[in-house]
Amino acid sequence: MKKGTIFLTAFAAFTLMLGGCKKSSDTPANNNPSASNLDAGKAIVKFTSNPGFGGATTFNISNTTTTPTTATTLSSSSLRNVSISATDVNLSGTARIAQFLIILPVDASTSGGNLTADFSLPNGATILPTLALTSSPSGAQYASESGTLTITKLTATEIEGTFSCTVKEVTGTATLSITEGSFAGKF
Repeated sequence: MKKGTIFLTAFAAFTLMLGGCKKSSDTPANNNPSASNLDAGKAIVKFTSNPGFGGATTFNISNTTTTPTTATTLSSSSLRNVSISATDVNLSGTARIAQFLIILPVDASTSGGNLTADFSLPNGATILPTLALTSSPSGAQYASESGTLTITKLTATEIEGTFSCTVKEVTGTATLSITEGSFAGKF
């Protein structure tokens, strides 16, 4: 009986130790999404908006069967285009879509530190980010107007970063303040 109790206790302790372990890439300390665990061609996009975007103030989409995402990259001899898209459809039929397009030099990487870009697209900028938000059935469309995008990881196969910006309605004057934004994609 004593051997059985010792074995069960040791087994339970071992199981708890293994079950409690997580790779650091599963839950980064900064709570931003990680591209490491994504399948190729997939993405994660998170942000908070004020006022709400498509009826909600939070957007937190990672790839599932009901919330498709994409991450692609295309390169020429001098430029690289990175595209990230995430779609959220709720039970009431409202769809919210967030799309990034980031144009940067083909040789850009984060090996020397983070890369920072300005959503206002100033003259002479080498990294050109845009964020487009669409909500249906209202048809509201917003485009980035000002703010900052920081790429914290950029390799041949992955991108990660953070952002905050103001987006303006394309056909009107309404604006949304986008904060606590983060994204990740694997190509």
